[in-house]
Amino acid sequence: MNALQFAQVAKDHFEAIAPKNIAHGWEKFITTDGVNCLIVRSDYRPRPGEIVFHCSIKNGIPCAELYRTGKTETAAA
Repeated sequence: MNALQFAQVAKDHFEAIAPKNIAHGWEKFITTDGVNCLIVRSDYRPRPGEIVFHCSIKNGIPCAELYRTGKTETAAA
Protein backbone atom coordinates (compact mmCIF):
# COMPACT_ATOMS: atom_id res chain seq x y z
CA MET A 1 0.00 0.00 0.00
CA ASN A 2 1.43 3.41 -0.89
CA ALA A 3 1.00 6.81 0.75
CA LEU A 4 -1.83 7.82 -1.58
CA GLN A 5 -3.85 4.77 -0.57
CA PHE A 6 -3.17 5.50 3.12
CA ALA A 7 -4.29 9.10 2.52
CA GLN A 8 -7.56 7.92 0.99
CA VAL A 9 -8.27 5.70 4.02
CA ALA A 10 -7.58 8.62 6.40
CA LYS A 11 -9.66 11.03 4.31
CA ASP A 12 -12.60 8.61 4.16
CA HIS A 13 -12.50 8.28 7.95
CA PHE A 14 -12.26 12.05 8.36
CA GLU A 15 -15.26 12.60 6.07
CA ALA A 16 -17.27 10.06 8.06
CA ILE A 17 -16.70 11.90 11.35
CA ALA A 18 -16.72 15.50 10.10
CA PRO A 19 -19.76 17.65 10.85
CA LYS A 20 -21.80 18.15 7.68
CA ASN A 21 -22.44 21.85 8.37
CA ILE A 22 -18.75 22.92 8.43
CA ALA A 23 -17.48 24.46 5.18
CA HIS A 24 -14.02 25.58 6.28
CA GLY A 25 -11.53 25.14 9.09
CA TRP A 26 -12.34 21.86 10.87
CA GLU A 27 -9.22 19.74 11.25
CA LYS A 28 -7.89 16.60 12.93
CA PHE A 29 -4.71 14.54 12.92
CA ILE A 30 -5.51 10.98 11.89
CA THR A 31 -3.17 8.01 11.96
CA THR A 32 -3.80 4.92 9.88
CA ASP A 33 -2.17 1.57 9.20
CA GLY A 34 -4.13 1.26 5.95
CA VAL A 35 -7.12 -0.40 7.62
CA ASN A 36 -7.74 1.18 11.02
CA CYS A 37 -7.82 4.90 11.78
CA LEU A 38 -7.48 6.86 15.01
CA ILE A 39 -7.63 10.56 15.85
CA VAL A 40 -4.35 11.57 17.50
CA ARG A 41 -2.58 14.71 18.72
CA SER A 42 -0.01 16.50 16.60
CA ASP A 43 2.86 15.16 18.73
CA TYR A 44 1.90 11.50 18.16
CA ARG A 45 4.82 9.34 16.99
CA PRO A 46 3.49 6.68 14.60
CA ARG A 47 4.66 3.10 14.85
CA PRO A 48 6.33 1.41 11.88
CA GLY A 49 3.69 0.87 9.20
CA GLU A 50 1.54 3.82 10.32
CA ILE A 51 1.20 7.25 8.74
CA VAL A 52 -0.24 10.40 10.32
CA PHE A 53 -2.23 12.80 8.15
CA HIS A 54 -3.39 16.32 8.90
CA CYS A 55 -6.97 16.27 7.64
CA SER A 56 -8.98 19.44 7.21
CA ILE A 57 -11.87 21.01 5.35
CA LYS A 58 -10.88 23.86 3.04
CA ASN A 59 -13.58 25.67 1.08
CA GLY A 60 -15.93 22.74 1.62
CA ILE A 61 -13.45 20.15 0.33
CA PRO A 62 -11.96 17.56 2.72
CA CYS A 63 -8.24 16.96 2.24
CA ALA A 64 -5.51 14.85 3.83
CA GLU A 65 -1.90 16.05 3.95
CA LEU A 66 0.98 13.80 4.93
CA TYR A 67 2.21 14.86 8.37
CA ARG A 68 4.48 12.11 9.73
CA THR A 69 5.44 8.53 8.94
CA GLY A 70 6.42 5.66 11.19
CA LYS A 71 10.02 4.73 10.59
CA THR A 72 11.40 1.24 10.80
CA GLU A 73 14.06 1.14 13.48
CA THR A 74 17.38 -0.35 12.45
CA ALA A 75 19.63 -1.94 15.04
CA ALA A 76 23.18 -0.67 15.29
CA ALA A 77 25.74 -3.40 14.73
